[in-house]
Amino acid sequence: MSVLVIAAPTSATAETATVLWGGNVTLTENTTITVTAHNSGESYEINQTTALGALDAASESGGFNYTVSDEWYASWGSLMVDSIAGKESDPVTWDGWLYWVNYPDDPMPMVGVNRYEVENGDVVTYYYGGMSTTPDNSSMVIRIHVHVQSPAFWEGEVTLLKNTTFNVTPHNNLTANYTINQTTALGALDAAAVVDGFNYTVSDEWYPCLFVDSIAGKRAAGMEGWMYRVDDTLPPVCLNQYDVEDRDTVTFYYGGWTTTPENSSMVIRIHVHVQSPVSINETEYRKMIPQPVNVSKIHYKFKVVDEGWAAIWTNEILYVQEKTKYSIAIYLDRAGYVTSVDFERWGFPTTEIPYDLAVRSLDKLYP
Repeated sequence: MSVLVIAAPTSATAETATVLWGGNVTLTENTTITVTAHNSGESYEINQTTALGALDAASESGGFNYTVSDEWYASWGSLMVDSIAGKESDPVTWDGWLYWVNYPDDPMPMVGVNRYEVENGDVVTYYYGGMSTTPDNSSMVIRIHVHVQSPAFWEGEVTLLKNTTFNVTPHNNLTANYTINQTTALGALDAAAVVDGFNYTVSDEWYPCLFVDSIAGKRAAGMEGWMYRVDDTLPPVCLNQYDVEDRDTVTFYYGGWTTTPENSSMVIRIHVHVQSPVSINETEYRKMIPQPVNVSKIHYKFKVVDEGWAAIWTNEILYVQEKTKYSIAIYLDRAGYVTSVDFERWGFPTTEIPYDLAVRSLDKLYP
């Protein structure tokens, strides 16, 4: 969480540091940003994983602006920050914006902000003052906690539908075929593969766990292979069993047990949106039915009741919604297991019903 606060010093004679902004930023290796020097109008391409890249990311997160000058660029190759959130360098007192990485444990950097390469876990502090000022006695401070991640082989968004499945065949057991909920970590990978066009393979060597042993041709070898995390957490279950939620980020990364997404040689980062489908077919509806159905709790009726289940025969129960003229018939064996499902509207067969009707009907199956 980040906070933007601008306040005056508590005393004209003894200033205390005001934290203008403090928070976390994520920087990506081998990625650049473009900054324009306000004094010359020249644009420069800068590595995002620099102290200046950290300030740029913080300014986006915190909603404040900053400016840089290239007055010293020709001589030293350095850009200097000369204003943050409207606080400009003072040409009379020579006070201005300084920076320090990992204060006070590490020495003050001796290169420009565009040349200092930060590392994962660094804390970059910008502070206002003169050469004798430190972050402790500065009147204004920005403290940036840096998270550095590897560039992704693929990064993007996928939409997964509740109560929808897909099938996978393990490459080591071609006679097997498994039906997987789309709203799983494996479902997220499958959707990403469809979006981007890369392939993947799974193995059922440890079934009921499926594990990914290749993505885009990169295969598990020796003690290295594909692992996954959800929102930076290592899940305690297999990827075909982990149910993702809306706005989760599922990260697949290649390496060994000490590897993380930050230092992996290959990363896939999937931003998940989970939605309810608009409609559902008979096959998917059948999968949603809790089985066996306890028919003894469903009353026999000569005439069905609107939006309620009725046992029509010993092997058939019926749900009707009068206002839409949809009906759902479930056929059961003697043990209460579903043998088939039929949808109708206005008395004619239909292949789909609204998803909200499906959920409503099943909620009333076991009130």
